[in-house]
Amino acid sequence: MSDPGDPPSRDGTEPAAGPLARLFATQLLAVLAITVVLTGIFAVVKRGDSGAGISTSASTSSSSSTPTSPSPSTPASRSASPATTPPSPSTASAAPTSGPPRHRPEVVVFNQSAPGGTGQEVAALLRDKGWTVFKVDNFRGNVSRTTVYYPPGLKGAARRAAEDLPGPVRVRPTFSNLSTTRLTVILTDDFRGSSGAR
Repeated sequence: MSDPGDPPSRDGTEPAAGPLARLFATQLLAVLAITVVLTGIFAVVKRGDSGAGISTSASTSSSSSTPTSPSPSTPASRSASPATTPPSPSTASAAPTSGPPRHRPEVVVFNQSAPGGTGQEVAALLRDKGWTVFKVDNFRGNVSRTTVYYPPGLKGAARRAAEDLPGPVRVRPTFSNLSTTRLTVILTDDFRGSSGAR
């Protein structure tokens, strides 16, 4: 005899709770299985995203292939970019050891000192050091010491030219009568050439 609270079955004999409970249990298991699968997929995708964030040098062709999770024994930081890898012995020997060539502007040599050949002597010395001498001439002015004058942006080149000359040579910005694109060397009586003090 059925409980008074149970609804009667269609034939009036017994309630149909058994098949309904089985159907509900089956649907609940299916929902749980789908949830587990989606959680697993999300975990794999999340792990793949964090691994891709570590290795910034991955190429675009490798992103189209099937993603694989990195193995624990091979950390993603081991894939070094070409910029951080040391050069091979063949490329290291071919590279210049002194770095890229420095910009060397043309040089104008003016002689304000008494001997007439000092300008040509300095021009020859600068050419031997790799400088291009644009012209050599006399200078009628009042410069107190031998100086390399430089236009804007060429101070470093002027210092290198001064270092290539013997004796104390100062470096100063150019003034109105001098070149705005070339270095200008003005030699005075204090210049010490190859033949000693002048």
